[in-house]
Amino acid sequence: MTPPYCSGRQNLDVLWSRKMPTYSARPRGGSTSAGISRASSTEEEQWATLSNVNTQVQTATNPRTQGALDSVASLFKEVDWLIPPYFTLPFLANLAHAIEVASPAERLKVIQVILTDAYTPDYLARAIIERYSKTTYVQEFKRDIDESIRAYFVGYKRVAIVALVPIVEGIVREVATSHGRNIGRGTAKLNEEFQKFVDREIQSLHCYGDRVVMLESLRSFVRENFLIDTDSYTGFNELNRHGILHRIFRNFGDDLNFFRLINLLDLLCFAICLEKGGAITTPPTTPESLKLARHYMVLKSMNANMTPFGL
Repeated sequence: MTPPYCSGRQNLDVLWSRKMPTYSARPRGGSTSAGISRASSTEEEQWATLSNVNTQVQTATNPRTQGALDSVASLFKEVDWLIPPYFTLPFLANLAHAIEVASPAERLKVIQVILTDAYTPDYLARAIIERYSKTTYVQEFKRDIDESIRAYFVGYKRVAIVALVPIVEGIVREVATSHGRNIGRGTAKLNEEFQKFVDREIQSLHCYGDRVVMLESLRSFVRENFLIDTDSYTGFNELNRHGILHRIFRNFGDDLNFFRLINLLDLLCFAICLEKGGAITTPPTTPESLKLARHYMVLKSMNANMTPFGL
């Protein structure tokens, strides 16, 4: 039985009919009740963008009231992107609008520019120090994640992506093991674990519909792209676990795939914190994160000056 919080889902369009606080278009501290970051110093018109983006999108199999976040999720799916849990609603609105108005041939280029400005050395340093190092199960992989980020900033994108793919799988295996479930050697049962994230939220006494939308998008992306059989893969940029790790795919080494994997990590942290507790907001900048961010920036400057050696 669907809890009343989900069946009577709080439609964000209702909120926009009232006077709204101002929100920042950049990932900062604080959060809405859905876990999406809330900040200050933007204009109220930004809300209208999210409210009006493709609001006619309907999912016939979804019994919940359709809101703006459902529409955003549908637009993001067109470019194999998921709803990031630690970014502000206006940021999501701007990204969704950019996808909607861009031609199909330009959409991936457009979102790469926007996401490059979002996944900065500062953002990733704060994520390492305050999120990946402190979230249950994920913290076991904090060094591997940090090394992947370092590889990305120095220009070794393929290395960074190949490193992150098994980390995502490893985290989910840790979750399953902690609940007494055996994934086994293959990946067939991994999809069941992503479904359990959705089921847990729906069955929660404090279920919030927008969180369900985010977790459903995560489950669908993993099932339809990340873990699907290579022969059946039809997504963008070859972000497929089997195709990458078995070296069937060769053209996966781009920025968007790195951002997609970081987004997968963030969503796993978000889902785990909903069960185990922990911060579901963007962490503040600290002296430790500033130091790490400066190091990432040094690596990024090295990348700008690297010679490709004709490879």
